[in-house]
Amino acid sequence: MVRELILHIGFHKTGTTAIQELCYRNREKLLNKIGIYYPDTYGFPGHYVYSFALNGYFPQWIPTELRKSENELLFDLKKEIENAKPKRILISAEDFIGIPFKLRKVVEFLNPSRIKILCYIRRQDRMIESLYNEHVKNIDSSNFFTRFEYASYISLNYYNYMKNLVGLLKKNIK
Repeated sequence: MVRELILHIGFHKTGTTAIQELCYRNREKLLNKIGIYYPDTYGFPGHYVYSFALNGYFPQWIPTELRKSENELLFDLKKEIENAKPKRILISAEDFIGIPFKLRKVVEFLNPSRIKILCYIRRQDRMIESLYNEHVKNIDSSNFFTRFEYASYISLNYYNYMKNLVGLLKKNIK
């Protein structure tokens, strides 16, 4: 049984990728020195394959063989964790930030005794500016405002967001 699940959930543009790469490269040290298991991520430093499955959407760059259902991926994750037998697990994907109600499924599957949420925030005006810059660089900027309105799931009221997230996940802790 998993004693503790640590969810590193983002927000976007807060150094999440750097944290994921560090954890991925040092998986063995994390486990052997401090007892935290960072699950295999199919060669990706972050666990976003799981967030994509929970969202029901896989970007084109995800290999076809990884485009499994959320149940298949979570079953594989649970099996991997059972084989490793860790007491503490760290899962990191900034895309979890947009699907807090679906994180409950991960929690139900892993059934931890305790959950810790690790979430870095950024001043809201700088977050908006950074998101805008990313969209201009990487996405057709002509539809930015449509995309930005769609991104309103990332509440910039951090207090309310975290309070609601804790409330959703607390229901799963025994």
